[in-house]
Amino acid sequence: MSPCEKYVLTYSPMGEKAYTVWNFEMVEIIREFDAEADEDADSYKWSHDGSYLCKKFRTETRND
Repeated sequence: MSPCEKYVLTYSPMGEKAYTVWNFEMVEIIREFDAEADEDADSYKWSHDGSYLCKKFRTETRND
């Protein structure tokens, strides 16, 4: 659930689209995303005020 309690992000790895963003008040789908390799239920995070959803990413560092 977003911090503003207007939106919900659901995760269903076996579904046609893995991530679905819902408008909780209107009970309608706003956006859907496919899952990429190594993504899970924690791959997306809401902004502090719920105005946007951001995707986490992993960085790899090399020590040469």
